[in-house]
Amino acid sequence: MGALIAFGSSLLLKTISYLFDPNVYVESTLSVINSLTLIGAMFLYILLMATLGYVLALLMNIHPIMKVIIPVTIIGLAISEPIHEIFTHTFQFYALEASMLMLLVKVLFTVLFLFGATVLLSDRWEVRS
Repeated sequence: MGALIAFGSSLLLKTISYLFDPNVYVESTLSVINSLTLIGAMFLYILLMATLGYVLALLMNIHPIMKVIIPVTIIGLAISEPIHEIFTHTFQFYALEASMLMLLVKVLFTVLFLFGATVLLSDRWEVRS
């Protein structure tokens, strides 16, 4: 559902930008295949980000100090120059993939790995009410 909303939002944004500035180039034809590919890619990226957020939330739930350590670490790594290249390569690994099949494989393996880590980390946790 989120992928459909993102796709519709991008069309709405293009329409609004064209209404306010007619000099803006807006693609006028979108084939069904292109639309489905865009929706599929958006779904995969949303799935990847949701899984990553779930794992980080689980880590923060394990110990209260993690609520400080994880954000500080992420921000610190984002500003650090040598680590910045790792973030750039990771972004390029997922975002610049030309093949939809390869993107599907990359995202599914990453999601399976993250959910496997979640299962290992949350082993023997009971459901809270």
